[in-house]
Amino acid sequence: MKQYLFVTDLDGTLFNDTRTISRKNLTALAQARSMGSITAIATGRSLYSFQKAMVSLGDSIRQELPIDYVAFSTGAGVMTFPGEQIIRQHRLEPEEVACISNAFERLELDYMIHRPIPMTNHFLYRCHSRDNPDFFSRIRIYQDYAREMDTAVTVFEPATQLLAVVPPTRPLDFMADLANELEPFSMIQTTSPLDHQSRWIEVFNKEVSKSQAISWLADDLNIDRKNIGAIGNDYNDQDLLTWVQKGYVVANAPHDLKQQFRVMDSNNRDGVAGAVFDFLGGSVSACGAAFHTSSSRS
Repeated sequence: MKQYLFVTDLDGTLFNDTRTISRKNLTALAQARSMGSITAIATGRSLYSFQKAMVSLGDSIRQELPIDYVAFSTGAGVMTFPGEQIIRQHRLEPEEVACISNAFERLELDYMIHRPIPMTNHFLYRCHSRDNPDFFSRIRIYQDYAREMDTAVTVFEPATQLLAVVPPTRPLDFMADLANELEPFSMIQTTSPLDHQSRWIEVFNKEVSKSQAISWLADDLNIDRKNIGAIGNDYNDQDLLTWVQKGYVVANAPHDLKQQFRVMDSNNRDGVAGAVFDFLGGSVSACGAAFHTSSSRS
């Protein structure tokens, strides 16, 4: 049997709105594994945030979760699961951090500098405006690990990423110029998972993205690109969904992404299970195995 790789985003995709995973999605992923597919999560969450999310699931679901690998921090790190052995990681060097910080400073963006893996929950923050609720919400969530930047200090340390939070009231007309200035890096936009309105601008090492992490994993596992499928819900999934053989989005994805990729049911209606069935259904049938219809969409 051919070996396949199926990748799912976490928040807004595999997670429903109550941040749990449905029985139907768990069953579909388990069946995919039994039929020769490796399964992976590709998430924007840091290692710390991912671990917290797993704890919140409870022991029964966490122990049952049929996942082999996790690409976290938008692909800055890759680890085995459930063993959590980190097998790939990237970081920004001090001079790169300074370059990105200077670009954010010129635009007076509110931003954070996250320490290297695995300590990415620790960060410095720089605030230019008090009118950015999403930015301060994130600081409150990580209040035990967040420290305001001393602007008198001009020597930076290595980092996993810099993250700027742009409130919905600020136009994004600076984005093209910022992208040109930060061309040596990987700049990824996503919708805030906190207020679902603000735009997050994340800047990483050039080799960091979900697609590059999954491409590396596929090479390591000797899986051909034509045997890889993925599902997501937001702009930080776009590069991965474009790169894989079959890209899917859940129905709660932004409208423009739904114009580009096949649309499954929403994260609250087992969209991941529908994508698994669509991706593997024909291949499994060709191998003479039965992919139970309970895994497909209702």
